[in-house]
Amino acid sequence: MTLNIRYKLIIAFSALALGITLISFLAMLFSFRAGFLQYLNDIRHTSLENVKETLLDEVATDAQWHELVSDKRLWLEIIQKSRQNRPLFLPPALKKKDLHRHRYSEHENSDAINRPRLRHLRPPPYVLLNADKEFIYSPAGKTVSVNDLLLSDVAINERLHGYIGIVKLKDISNRADKFFVIKQTEYFIGIAVIACLFAVLVAFLVAGRMSAPIQKLVFAMNRLMLRDYNNHINYKANDEIGSLVQSFNQLSTSLDDHQQSQQRWIADISHELRTPLSTLKAELEAMQDGVREISMKRINSLHDDIIRLQKLVDDLHKLALSDSGALTYQFTSVSIPNLLQDVFEHHEIELESRGLSYELSYLPKLSNISVYADIDRLYQLFENLLQNSMRYTSRGGQILIRVDASATDTITIEWEDSSPGVSSDSLHHLFKRLYRAEKSRNREKGGSGLGLSICKAIVDAHSGSISAHNSSLGGLRITVLLPKSKVGNESIGEAK
Repeated sequence: MTLNIRYKLIIAFSALALGITLISFLAMLFSFRAGFLQYLNDIRHTSLENVKETLLDEVATDAQWHELVSDKRLWLEIIQKSRQNRPLFLPPALKKKDLHRHRYSEHENSDAINRPRLRHLRPPPYVLLNADKEFIYSPAGKTVSVNDLLLSDVAINERLHGYIGIVKLKDISNRADKFFVIKQTEYFIGIAVIACLFAVLVAFLVAGRMSAPIQKLVFAMNRLMLRDYNNHINYKANDEIGSLVQSFNQLSTSLDDHQQSQQRWIADISHELRTPLSTLKAELEAMQDGVREISMKRINSLHDDIIRLQKLVDDLHKLALSDSGALTYQFTSVSIPNLLQDVFEHHEIELESRGLSYELSYLPKLSNISVYADIDRLYQLFENLLQNSMRYTSRGGQILIRVDASATDTITIEWEDSSPGVSSDSLHHLFKRLYRAEKSRNREKGGSGLGLSICKAIVDAHSGSISAHNSSLGGLRITVLLPKSKVGNESIGEAK
């Protein structure tokens, strides 16, 4: 039989609580017995001091001491007299009806005790020793060691004459004392049972509270396996389970967004491919049917459509390689000024035909600005940005590129163009695949909508960042942050 986590927690918490209660009960019982035994020995020590005071009142000279040593009857009289003045010590658990069990009642008449009856008294538990701790009087029929005694010295005229003592208790033997200990043990057992029951109840409550979100999480994970990504758990707590639930909710949201993005992505690709293919098919069928005359102009137009379609497929292939990690990067030190100059010289004629001017500025001007990058991918990054600017900047416009290498670890590249601009709502969508800021733009002008997506993939692979903003020139400003070249690199890195 497999137990679920709730019952496992209940068993674990209950076992822990019962173990702690049992250990506490045994420790408390042991401590109580030891403390109570010490309490009884303290009572004995007090009675011993009482006998000592009585002895010093009766024996004030050396002669009286020698008389005491030689006459045991005097010793018994002193003990008896001390008992008449001794306070009555009774354990708290004894009731009034049990007082008659005590040998010496508080109502006992001291006048009823006289010397002729001393021979009938039980031998006293007190002992008398000389100055060398040798026994003078000891309890009859008992072998007592000095080490087992509580001792108090007897000094007469400031000179040590001997000791009086009483046997130290090592165990509880008195019936009244045992009765008291038994009653206290019963109380401890009752308290322990109540504590155990309370602990088990708390274990049920705590286990239920802890297992509830876990059970919800298991149910939600099963729904997730069935591709139900719009599934969140309502649980807020500042603990590990709360963090786990929060992570699950984030995962569910990410999977839901990814699923919707994937569906849009497939739909957009289908649309992007279907439209030019439909156009080609219609043109070719019209020529086959003789509706349109076959001419070099129409053939060139079809060829341009095929070129645009091929570029779309190539861009899709690059993005697919980037997503799968199969796009290879060969890192080396790349000079930013030289690479930008090559890109703009390659498109010099196209810029002139569109009536666009450009300006490159570097800070600091005389430094050799370089990054640790793949030169081919970086060239593609700058070419895509230039194609985007040429495609959307009005005739007679301007393109401004500023490269700032003043920071310690990064190089900032700001790519700006003049009007028309992009609405603020569209800025954060520009790097999405197949997104066009202007829905009315045709594909001939608007391109495939993948150029800036490829730029983002390249920048991410270089551990950099790319963002879009409105330009002070009236158009778009793209800001690229790239890490600088590492000084002293001996090898060329390769990343996939």
